[in-house]
Amino acid sequence: ELRDHGYATVGVISGKFLSATYRLNQGFQHYNDDESIKAAYGITSAGVTRRALDLARQAGGGNRPLFLFVHYFDPHYNYLNHVEIDFAPPAAGRLTGMEDIHELRRMSEDMSQEETDFLRACYDEEIRFTDAAIGDLLRGLEGQGITADNTLMVLTSDHGEEFLERGWIGHTRTLYEELLRVPLVMVGPKSLWGAGRMIAAPVSTVAIMPTILDGLGMDVGELEFHAASLMPLARGVGSDLEAQLLGEVDFEPMMEDNAVKTTFKKALITAEYKLIRDDRSGALELYNLTDDPHEKKNLVDQEPGRAAELSLLLTEMLGPLRRGTPSADDVQLDRQQIEDLRSLGYVGSGGEKETGRDRD
Repeated sequence: ELRDHGYATVGVISGKFLSATYRLNQGFQHYNDDESIKAAYGITSAGVTRRALDLARQAGGGNRPLFLFVHYFDPHYNYLNHVEIDFAPPAAGRLTGMEDIHELRRMSEDMSQEETDFLRACYDEEIRFTDAAIGDLLRGLEGQGITADNTLMVLTSDHGEEFLERGWIGHTRTLYEELLRVPLVMVGPKSLWGAGRMIAAPVSTVAIMPTILDGLGMDVGELEFHAASLMPLARGVGSDLEAQLLGEVDFEPMMEDNAVKTTFKKALITAEYKLIRDDRSGALELYNLTDDPHEKKNLVDQEPGRAAELSLLLTEMLGPLRRGTPSADDVQLDRQQIEDLRSLGYVGSGGEKETGRDRD
């Protein structure tokens, strides 16, 4: 959409699921996925920053506005130990910070608290390491005249991670807050929202696109969105209490030995409650996020009426989203692409099948 409104469009990514193989480069005039070669085992943040600054410099010359999408993959398994940050010890128990996700899951049944704490500390080191790379990016962009005084900047994430809170390491299986509650920070000219504000109510990442277009004052014609712009909330003229958000995880493994990850779950999140529905079993979970933010007490038996009401609302909200959804062609994967996905934990650790489909 921005390209069609005269923007130079640049994407720099480091996760293999975002590579041009999966056609996510549509609309980008420059799309660099060179760093994705190293994604699981390598350290990519510095390279992503360097490539983003180079491409921004090349694409943003003259008076042409710029859209820059920069994707950092390092805060993700494998959870590498960055010794220069020193949140984690050099090793703990059986762990050194070099284990892949399959090794960690095999160890998870008898993983000690010391080992779990070590994984969390390594994850925190990766977040801190990437935070520093984003700082380098922002300083580099400022050197090119791209600042918060003339640019809308958005920082967000696609998911969090589980560290055995519920017996699992990583993601793709559940819809609890440790996975769904992610940062969303928007910084831009004061003309957009005055002094700015903190919004405590839950909002959807689906709202990011309409928010950006709204903030840019762009006429988007016949475009339809599944979430409203957050600009009224940011300006203090919208209600924080109207949230009805959807979350879902559908995961169909490509390999039979990864069947443990088969998941079809939907969630409805309001300002106070979350309902999670398992579409295979029909089981419901209901949590009061105000009183129980860590989702330890399932209220389905205590509040069956509320659970039934929210389940019906979830079905109603999903209906329009399912109708008219365009079908996508399957992407045929070669042996190397299968191995790449296996290294990220999205494919089983055995088997030789070379084509298939995952969706998450």
